[in-house]
Amino acid sequence: MSRIEQTLQKLINSKTYSDVKFSIGKEKKIVYSHRLILAASSKYFSELFYPTNTQIEEEEEEEEKQKEKQKKEIGLPFLIQENCSYRLFLKFLKFFYTYQVDILSSNATQLLELSLKYEVDLLFQQIYDYINNHLSKFNCLKLFEISTKYKCKELIEKLTKYLETHSEKVLKPKCLISLSKMTIQELLKLDQIRIKEIDFFDLVYEWAEDVINIEMRENGEQIITNEIKSRRISELLKDVLPLVRSELFGTQGRIRFNRYNLQTITIEDKIKSAGYQSIKNIDFSNCKTAILAADSSDKHRSNVINHITKKGYEVTTFCVSKERISYQQISQFDVFFVYSEEKFMNSKDEIGDLLAQIVENGKGLVICSQNCLTLGAPGIIGGRFLTEGFSPFQPQEENIEEEFNLGEITEFHPIMEGVKTFEGGMGSAHSQFAQSKDINTKTICCWENGRPLITTKKNNDDFGMVVVLNLSPISNEVGDEWFWKKESDGDKIIVNSLKFVYQHSQNK
Repeated sequence: MSRIEQTLQKLINSKTYSDVKFSIGKEKKIVYSHRLILAASSKYFSELFYPTNTQIEEEEEEEEKQKEKQKKEIGLPFLIQENCSYRLFLKFLKFFYTYQVDILSSNATQLLELSLKYEVDLLFQQIYDYINNHLSKFNCLKLFEISTKYKCKELIEKLTKYLETHSEKVLKPKCLISLSKMTIQELLKLDQIRIKEIDFFDLVYEWAEDVINIEMRENGEQIITNEIKSRRISELLKDVLPLVRSELFGTQGRIRFNRYNLQTITIEDKIKSAGYQSIKNIDFSNCKTAILAADSSDKHRSNVINHITKKGYEVTTFCVSKERISYQQISQFDVFFVYSEEKFMNSKDEIGDLLAQIVENGKGLVICSQNCLTLGAPGIIGGRFLTEGFSPFQPQEENIEEEFNLGEITEFHPIMEGVKTFEGGMGSAHSQFAQSKDINTKTICCWENGRPLITTKKNNDDFGMVVVLNLSPISNEVGDEWFWKKESDGDKIIVNSLKFVYQHSQNK
């Protein structure tokens, strides 16, 4: 050990030169440290102790006051949760001075939480490597809870894959007992859990019962009636139930669910629980809607226009296969619906740049990907829309000549309000996109073959929302059974998509 290392190790929990102290655990034991050493390895401490002028300007006034108060007091109140032991915190602190830490099965989850909470990347990487070799049915749920709490995408993806492939081993009675409501909600959002939905809900109900029983003990309640207990459980689960895919219960599952005597959950409840606003009552009459149509016939264009106007809304159409277009010509519109069958008069890069400009200016954009995002198609787009990540997908080959319908609905979303069926017709033309792993991209529903059917992308809080409909906008009402069936809900999908991007632009 070098002399420098020896000196640094002596400074661990030493009052010598200390300029910060921590109050740890329920016993409030004091631990001493040094701001410079903490800030060198932690983004959190760096911003707390040495904020730049830019950071200070951007902070909310109340938050800045709180930080200044913490500095004056030197001790950092609420630095760590009460159940962190004094010994464990010293292990954590030691890492800042030595870059060494003893990771064991007994402390890995707590060290992980500390590394994420205080943004100690070097420590996180060591813990991640440990988890990679020691992940099991015994620790994955707690690790999932911590990673979702701190939005650690890298670890969430790994744990999600493990949970989805080991569902039957992990999801056993009492397995959810120690988890938070937020974690229960995140687990219910997973798409590929390999146990029956009603069996999963039984575990959730068991969790809720345990939470209520703990509350009763803490409040000194001896006996409550089943009616009161059921009411309390219903109240606890009101934000959880909308995420339960009750449509997958089956007949026997519904009978089991009904025995719990819980309130009925509407689609609007499910949408709200998923973090969205319903578009059911949105005033779309004032929305200025433009269709950018690079189509092959007036008949097809009239069909697309009719999907929107028959709902009572007005549109302005630009035939961009016959005329060039600039942003100045269309800047007054709020939302845009874009599709192509033929080549745009503008170059593909010019069109892509135009679409990027639309999104950058906070406008809503709905694109039908057939041809627009299909390799080799005459009406393909390029430019900044693709190169700068405005699109959730890069162009792919087209998948046609097989009839597909609406498949899995992966997220309760306003676009799906009132949508019960979608029948793609004999062609069911769509691009062979894979589901995106981009955190800003969401697949709302898929075709029966698993390819994304409706996808949204939020590029930036100030930008407009992008919706990609992986379909042709034309129905068989034109007299061609190659296109989607007019009796299904293709028109609702189109109008709901326009309403959704308009709602986003109004809420910015």
